[in-house]
Amino acid sequence: MTYDVARIAVLLVVVAASAICDIRSGRIYNWLTYPAALVGLGLAVGYEGMEGVWTALLGLAIGFLPMLVAWVVSGTGGGDAKLMAAVGTLALPEHTLQILVYGLIVAATMAVALMIWHGRVWVTLQRVWLAVVAVVWGGQNRREPIAEAHADTIQPRVQLGVAFFLATCWTLVEEAVGTSMWDAAT
Repeated sequence: MTYDVARIAVLLVVVAASAICDIRSGRIYNWLTYPAALVGLGLAVGYEGMEGVWTALLGLAIGFLPMLVAWVVSGTGGGDAKLMAAVGTLALPEHTLQILVYGLIVAATMAVALMIWHGRVWVTLQRVWLAVVAVVWGGQNRREPIAEAHADTIQPRVQLGVAFFLATCWTLVEEAVGTSMWDAAT
């Protein structure tokens, strides 16, 4: 088995399992992400030696750091960041950023679909406006009645595990076909 086949096989299992966990429980578990990252590093050292480890660590950083920033500002969960770290060790730098960007595109599409499905477009636009006003004019506590009026409603959540699974599949299909939206954009 070649390094690429082993990496891709493990990558697909990890992102599929994370999507299932995220759908079922709304969480991506450490018991999935930590071993996946270690397997990615183990495959790298086994097939490529220390040079492979450095490449896998660079992939880990590319996947983890942007998601860490998003987690710190409360945009995502910590499991999402750890999932992208594991993806980085398996997808390597060549595809990690692509999977991350495609995943965010898929997540944004899912968010719009959820807003429409749950009839929350207007409420969401009002909340975005309030956030923009707070950033531009300062004052984190500038709340309008809309925030309190909808505080008791269920907030639909985009499951990034699903988005990253779809993004990984999207990236791998583009790789197999030999043409990519990513290549056209870069």
